[in-house]
Amino acid sequence: MKTLIAYASRHGQTQKIAAALRQQLQEVGIACQLLTCQELLVRREDLPLTTAVILGSPVYYGAYDRKFQAVVTRHRDHLNSVPTAFFSVCFGTGSSNQTERTTADEISAQFVQRTGWQPQLTHVFAGALRYSQYGWFKKRLVYWMAKRAGLKTDLDRDLELTDWAQVQAFGNQFIDGLMGKPIASKI
Repeated sequence: MKTLIAYASRHGQTQKIAAALRQQLQEVGIACQLLTCQELLVRREDLPLTTAVILGSPVYYGAYDRKFQAVVTRHRDHLNSVPTAFFSVCFGTGSSNQTERTTADEISAQFVQRTGWQPQLTHVFAGALRYSQYGWFKKRLVYWMAKRAGLKTDLDRDLELTDWAQVQAFGNQFIDGLMGKPIASKI
């Protein structure tokens, strides 16, 4: 079995989640390659040789990374022929505002519908606020959005919102599917 996890990441949280999933799969004996979507677009031959795929991307301002979208569009037929999972990383999922959480789920569902990809498992994880990596303007914009979302935040400290138990459950669901057990489409 050749399993691949490919991701797009700007500030590192999607990469961190992808690496945790890779480690989880490797701990149960599933060999797994980890690539960025950019690497996958260059190394086109890697994806068609896979027998299982997990793809992840952050959502920024209501849209997914362009390279991630290109991977899904270019390889949709193969993705629909093997077990696949899709995870999003979105600030809105960590919000105390139900409307923002619902919107994050809708962005994911609309993307899947629009592309014709049919992953067996999907989930939207809360990301992180990496103030230390943002410029002056973005730092204040993200701070304002976080306050509006009801999060207690501080410009001088990064804030991780990812629920690692959810990441573990997502990985377990995918592993179950690879082992032939039924999986729910969402955790």
